[in-house]
Amino acid sequence: MTLKKQLRTISIVYAASALFIAVVSAVFAIIDGVKDWGITSHPILTSIFFACAGFSVLLLIAGIIRKYVWHIFCGACLALFVFVYAGFDVFNFKWWITLIIAFVLVIIFVGLSIIIAGRKTEEIALNDHVEYKDYKQRQAEKAEAEKLAEENQEPLPEIKTFK
Repeated sequence: MTLKKQLRTISIVYAASALFIAVVSAVFAIIDGVKDWGITSHPILTSIFFACAGFSVLLLIAGIIRKYVWHIFCGACLALFVFVYAGFDVFNFKWWITLIIAFVLVIIFVGLSIIIAGRKTEEIALNDHVEYKDYKQRQAEKAEAEKLAEENQEPLPEIKTFK
């Protein structure tokens, strides 16, 4: 499978997942508004709660599979928001219990990102990455490319004058 097809497939999966999450969160908000379900204090908050929960799961799965720290970070922030909001509004925990849960989640997500993408980040930071080239290597490649271009340059045709 070519890279273009892979990117197209990934984009379709992301779009379908986002659409599904949006529809599910809207349905739960409507049910909460009509039936007074009582999950959260307001139907719009129910929609936001389920949307954040769905997108956090989507971003965490994408970050773990593709080893992107940014996806893991954004998913962790959304998951932290969901758990803190659930602690306050859904489960009515005391503030210090919610704070302890938040700190534990931050530690878990930091550990997860270090385990998943730590070596890649370390290689980039220490300039040990396979694709990294320092200034001298790039200048040598540039000089070599210029030399090859000069050698392979065709001579200009002579222009004959009309005398």
